[in-house]
Amino acid sequence: MIVASRIFGITVNGTKTDAFVPYADMLNHKRPRETSWYYSDDHEGFLIEACEDLARGAPVHDSYGKKCNSRFFLNYGFINMNNDANEIHVRMQLTQEDPNSEAKAKLLNHKHMYQFQFDRLHEGRGLRQLRLLLPLHHPFR
Repeated sequence: MIVASRIFGITVNGTKTDAFVPYADMLNHKRPRETSWYYSDDHEGFLIEACEDLARGAPVHDSYGKKCNSRFFLNYGFINMNNDANEIHVRMQLTQEDPNSEAKAKLLNHKHMYQFQFDRLHEGRGLRQLRLLLPLHHPFR
């Protein structure tokens, strides 16, 4: 992960490859993105460009993308305390012992394992999004 968290996927003369880019790998994360980066065949080098004018002396950030803190921690070694992309994974399985299993099965229209994904809950604002991730063998896929 030390190597994976430091490399940039670039294209050089039409060939996709990975590259270590000293100092660029130390840019802090911020969304929305303030910069874009790419390898320039014309300049034969890695370029970072500001998306908008930056004040002299202001810090320069890169966006690591919209990711859950578990991915930030695993891939880059940090978490974002105010991450609007945090997710909570909940798994459930209906069992015959559950007195409400029939009603739940009707709601879900299937008696198999389901996985729900909740986007971050914001204080006082409730649930922003709920996605039902269906099993691969589900008839609605």
